[in-house]
Amino acid sequence: LQVVMGVDPLPSSETFAREQEIHLENDFEKALKNPDVKGVVLCTPHTLHIDQIVKAARVGYVAFYDLFDGKEACFLACFDRIVEEATAAVAEAVADEQEWPRQVATALGCLIDLAVADPKRARVALVEVQAASPAAYARYEAAIDRAAPKLREGRELSPEAGRFSATLEEATLGGVTWVVRQRLVKGELKQAESLLEETIQIALSPYVGDAEARAVAAGILRERSQRR
Repeated sequence: LQVVMGVDPLPSSETFAREQEIHLENDFEKALKNPDVKGVVLCTPHTLHIDQIVKAARVGYVAFYDLFDGKEACFLACFDRIVEEATAAVAEAVADEQEWPRQVATALGCLIDLAVADPKRARVALVEVQAASPAAYARYEAAIDRAAPKLREGRELSPEAGRFSATLEEATLGGVTWVVRQRLVKGELKQAESLLEETIQIALSPYVGDAEARAVAAGILRERSQRR
């Protein structure tokens, strides 16, 4: 990607733009008419996004509302697409794994890689969705709960399964997503290997014990390092 133009109504950005050899406009719509502009990155308050997205896409409000009932419907459609694509990526990543611990660990590795590759999508799926609306939060919980049956398979590996809480899987998934979300908010996703090790241990330890969880994590990390 190459930045060819910036938009700021305030003159304070002129020095920076000149140093970076970026043409600066003070009007968003005027910038959109420049033939060199092929894409737009919005760094404005969320309340302005719908209007600016419509203008950037060069469609009218009628066309937008033919697709979505409003901002919430648009957001939910975005969230659903992220979940759908992540689910497909995980399915492909674990296809060759036979053992349950490695299936879980490989799935976590895939999801963390997706978050590192596109933190903005990760923020939508893990951070913004929880505050967007009650409907969005319900959609988020439903997406997380879809992983519970796979995690529950781990009970077959534990002699202590009869003592497990009925909500163990939900609690475990909550712990995993909380850790990832905290790293995301703090901008620490680049420390992917330590994050993967931590989440693998959170997910596996209740079922296979701490030692085996550490061993699985070490094996996965070693394989990832060799592939690089």
